[in-house]
Amino acid sequence: MAKRRELVHDIKLQVASLLRSSCVNIQVGSEKQKLTVHEAVFRKSSSPSLRRLVEPGFRESEEGCVDWTHTSSETVERVLTWLYFHDYQSPEPVIRTSGGVADEVDSGTHDAGIGRNGNTYETPFDDGQNHPEGDLDLEPELVVEAIPDETVAVFGRFEAEDQQLQDAIFESCSIRPLTPLGRCVEVAPIMSTYKTAAGVFEEQSFPHETFSYRDPLLAHAEVYSFAKYHLLFKLQQLALQRMIITLRKLDCSVEYAEQELTELIEFVYDNISADQDGEEPMRKLLSQFAAINYTSILHGSFEALVGRGGDFGLDLARKLSRRLLAHGVSGESAEDKFDDRIWNVELQVQQRDREIESLNAQLKDSFVWGRGINKKGRRR
Repeated sequence: MAKRRELVHDIKLQVASLLRSSCVNIQVGSEKQKLTVHEAVFRKSSSPSLRRLVEPGFRESEEGCVDWTHTSSETVERVLTWLYFHDYQSPEPVIRTSGGVADEVDSGTHDAGIGRNGNTYETPFDDGQNHPEGDLDLEPELVVEAIPDETVAVFGRFEAEDQQLQDAIFESCSIRPLTPLGRCVEVAPIMSTYKTAAGVFEEQSFPHETFSYRDPLLAHAEVYSFAKYHLLFKLQQLALQRMIITLRKLDCSVEYAEQELTELIEFVYDNISADQDGEEPMRKLLSQFAAINYTSILHGSFEALVGRGGDFGLDLARKLSRRLLAHGVSGESAEDKFDDRIWNVELQVQQRDREIESLNAQLKDSFVWGRGINKKGRRR
């Protein structure tokens, strides 16, 4: 809870600073598309290179324009989205044709409650209660509360003189108290949780034998490359996590899986340099995945990639040697599945806690309102 309050406080401060901030123009992609971003977003960034873009004395700051034409517009848009909302959009897998090339379909993007996708907002919490139309019929209660006894006669001789009718009205009110505030009108409770783009993606189903994962895989790799170059460590970690989630959905027995992996691996090893003090995380992830699924993807373009050697061939050989030393038995997949099960159980527990909290609030609301009704149906 403390972290959530701290995050909300930071967001409020960021919004206030944005309202007072000037804007800077960015040219992105080979088409030199123009984007606009608040200077405060760069100024509060953890990246020294981004902060320098709006500091006095630098060319970008003096001209009010940043040249990122060497980076695709989609990647820059995802990075800027993360700078504003701590999450970013990614394309969904698209349907393959019989030739293995993905069709152009209107698949949309993931939404995490940030004005996109998906990340796709989470639907409002459903309290699980059925509210029949009769529960929302407030006419008897409104008649009793709005009309004092001394003014009953104005409604006509029949209503005033028919004591049996009046007794029936009061009796109905005493049996069924006023509907609690939380259910008396058809308004859903305020959402207290938001799903990230990764959370939405995990819940969706894109069978690999039908859908191509090329676009989301390359999107996460491009964001990771940009984040590492500009020292955006948190964005780098997010892109790495999103890549892991996407890789877990791949079925390497699918005919065209090796083509998608080959293109991804070539991009990563061509654009993300190796670390001097250890194994580069994204390279390690992909070489590990390739080693685990080696027998399924060793054909076509992937086989040609392995034959060329280079850094990837060396990293893959190291991973395969570890598998051979372990008699060909790898525990990584089992560990991943176990971690997934633990995570899913934790999510179910959190969801159940929210449901219990909501039901307790409704019960308390019903008790408070029911206690204020006397036997004749009047409020005390």
